[in-house]
Amino acid sequence: MTAVSRLPVLLLPLLLLGGCGEDSTPQPQGPGHSRPGAAADPVAAIERGEAGLTEVLPLLAGARDAMERANLILRLYYLRGDPEVVSFLHRLWNEGPPPGSGLAPEAFADPALRVALAHTLQRIEGGADSPWLRAIRAHLRHPDPLARAQAAVALGFTGDDRDVAELEAIAREDIDYPAEAAIKSLAIRGSEAAREALVRLRDDPRLPPRRRTIARQVLVEAFREPHA
Repeated sequence: MTAVSRLPVLLLPLLLLGGCGEDSTPQPQGPGHSRPGAAADPVAAIERGEAGLTEVLPLLAGARDAMERANLILRLYYLRGDPEVVSFLHRLWNEGPPPGSGLAPEAFADPALRVALAHTLQRIEGGADSPWLRAIRAHLRHPDPLARAQAAVALGFTGDDRDVAELEAIAREDIDYPAEAAIKSLAIRGSEAAREALVRLRDDPRLPPRRRTIARQVLVEAFREPHA
């Protein structure tokens, strides 16, 4: 089995599960707003819903690589109450970075970053047949393992039981990173169909022991199965 080294990009979507309930939607702010304290730690300010585009643009421009940039895009879900930030996400999705933003257009062509954009927009305002959800599903078979992993996790938050069979199939593929992401995505999905898929993965002797262990762990943690 082949491991992919860029594992940390998966962590933020999993953290968002517990940190961004709908009842915590930040209130809309004026264009280009910046609250006191945002400059001291702009990432923390984003996570508190207390930053604006003024803080977001330098962070995106200074990101070291696609992994860091994708994590920042996912964090913008915390700013879903800011119309200017949401408009900026739409601009990135439809046209790329606006002129004068300091952002290189080619940086936003990365497939994993496209999935991160689709994931964030789908969580903010997507419907059952939105272009973002269609894009996420299309990336499940992208040749880039990181894009597949991002798409798998995104479907845990934004998809439905139609995605369970595909996620189970990815959990059986040769490359560890998207496979393990798909297992965790089934736990996020949390439905009975997802639970049944996890049981099959846990009990399949053909799978690597690590994947079976992950399936067993998430059955206990997500479905409260005492003897998983």
